[in-house]
Amino acid sequence: MTLQDDCLLKTGDVINGKWIILESLGKGGMGEVYKAHQLDLDRYMAIKCISRSWIRSFENDAEAINSSIERFGREVRIMAHITHPNVAEIYDYGTLATGMKPITMGSVPCTRAG
Repeated sequence: MTLQDDCLLKTGDVINGKWIILESLGKGGMGEVYKAHQLDLDRYMAIKCISRSWIRSFENDAEAINSSIERFGREVRIMAHITHPNVAEIYDYGTLATGMKPITMGSVPCTRAG
C-alpha cells in the first residue's frame, strides 16, 4: 500500500471548486498534508486534514472523534496567531459539504532528509 492509497485526497482532486491537489506531502499521527494550488488566487499552498486512519483508530467512539476534531480546531486557532518565517501562515479553516475540515495554509520551503 502506498501513501496515496489510504489518503483522504488524491492528486487531481478539486476541493470546494477552489483548490486542486497536486501531491501528498505526508502523514503524521493525526493528519495528512497535501501540496495544492489555489485556483482563484493562483498560489501554491498546503492543505492539512484529519486522516482516515486517525478517525478509524477510535472505532466509532463519537466522543473521542469529536474531541479529536476539537483539538484539530484548537491547533488552527493557535497557529493563526503565530507569525514566524518557519511557521506556515493559516489562510482558511472550515467545514466542507463532505464534512472534511481542512486547514489551508502557506507552504514553508523545506528539504527532505535522506
